[in-house]
Amino acid sequence: MKKIFLLSAILLTMTSISFSQTMSRSQLREGFLRAVKSRTALDSFTLALDLRSGRTASEECYLGMCDALQISYISGMWSKLKMLDRSRMHIGKAIAVAPQDAELHFLRFMLEHNIPSFLGMSGHIREDVAFVLDHNTFLDEDADMKKMAIEYLISSKRCNASQTALLQKSLDDLKRKQYAQR
Repeated sequence: MKKIFLLSAILLTMTSISFSQTMSRSQLREGFLRAVKSRTALDSFTLALDLRSGRTASEECYLGMCDALQISYISGMWSKLKMLDRSRMHIGKAIAVAPQDAELHFLRFMLEHNIPSFLGMSGHIREDVAFVLDHNTFLDEDADMKKMAIEYLISSKRCNASQTALLQKSLDDLKRKQYAQR
């Protein structure tokens, strides 16, 4: 009995320590990419973010994106709409706290790009594309992630011709740099 109590106390302490530490951007990105690929990873990552008290703006935004991913596993249109509202609330709260964070705008763009237009919930797409392009250094430290983001923006077909040309030039430059490093 003492062993079970001791083990429970250790696990509780470890859990409270891990939930009180802020997740780095790379941890959030990696967790989200795993969550996209696996329901188990999604549930685990969502729980880890949801249990955090005093979430940072980036943690709040990634929690909103996890809620959006959960929609594909929910049945019933009303439940899906409620989860979408929850997702949008988390992302909106994050951007209100950190309005100059281009990564948060990119995540909101990803969400709104995938919302059916007839729902009328895609009002920030042009604003977010313009913001991300004006602040395009937000993924400079991770070339592979930056490449994925640029490819996503181009494939979304939400950019005008000059924006697409700028993105294509950035993508070509990035590929040249990656090729030169090999």
